[in-house]
Amino acid sequence: TSLAWNRLDLIDSSFLTGLENHWMDAKFRLRGARPGSSDIVIVGIEDKTLAQLGSGRVFQRRHFATLIKKLAEAGPKAIGFDITFHDPDTSDPDNDHQFATAIEAADSVVLGITINVEAVPGERRSEGKLDDETLSLLVEKQISPVPHYAAGGVTQTKNVFLGMELKPNLPELTKAAASFGFVNFHPEFDGELRYQPQVIDYGGRLYPSLDIQV
Repeated sequence: TSLAWNRLDLIDSSFLTGLENHWMDAKFRLRGARPGSSDIVIVGIEDKTLAQLGSGRVFQRRHFATLIKKLAEAGPKAIGFDITFHDPDTSDPDNDHQFATAIEAADSVVLGITINVEAVPGERRSEGKLDDETLSLLVEKQISPVPHYAAGGVTQTKNVFLGMELKPNLPELTKAAASFGFVNFHPEFDGELRYQPQVIDYGGRLYPSLDIQV
């Protein structure tokens, strides 16, 4: 997390930064692969799975509903989706409702959202005015500013990634979920992924990443 805070400029192509990046890459290669935690299970939807549904068919939301029901039977502490659901399922209007019902019943689903950011960070923005429903939703889903505890008391984080556009999920799905967090990563100037923002300022409010919310 400290690296994510200290390394804020996504387009820094300076010589020293390049050396730091190459040294970091070398250390990971020397370290080698490490086994993952048995507490975390990644469920991937591959092309083979999609092909089994039939040629030209899409992975309908009702299949996601079934997936959540099966996962919930195992009693996970949280179920996180690193994909987003901006648009309705056009194959059947009832699919989104089935999906939302399964999300609400599991009571542990964290959905992903997309927040496009500016490459260069800046100071916190002033909080924009929100309608009562949206503000209530942010409070309910535990989307809140992240305080910084200093010797003189609590001060708000000042230098942050600045969001340009937020793409939420369908309202029905958002309301059903336990929470949500952004899932988009931000490559550096050489195209590699080394750092991931933990919070993004959008409209003067700090939105957390999916991993924090999970």
